Amino acid sequence: MHIYVIKTSRLTAAVDVGAGFEQTLNFSCSECTLNDVRCRGESALPWGGLAIIPQTKMLNFNFPRFEDQFSCVYVGVFERNKRTYSKILAVIESHLVNGGCGCYQCRAGQEA
Repeated sequence: MHIYVIKTSRLTAAVDVGAGFEQTLNFSCSECTLNDVRCRGESALPWGGLAIIPQTKMLNFNFPRFEDQFSCVYVGVFERNKRTYSKILAVIESHLVNGGCGCYQCRAGQEA
């Protein structure tokens, strides 16, 4: 039996809602590819704030204006020899500067 290892330092961050956020995460594994990054069970790649850089085995998070919906446990979906592996890559939460619970209604009330 062979144990397969995906190495990375888990990214954790609390980001101010409305602020910019950019961070790059490195990962390593032999003969594997990072095919997707999921948030709440759905692919986060269509949002446009994430970019997989396969040549250097990096994942870039780039949110010019961080919103509460980007708060998530990001799970990488890796493939090796037609087998799929999952690993938590990042835990990013929203941080409200002016208090409130973070929901849309509270933020709208703060802007009024």
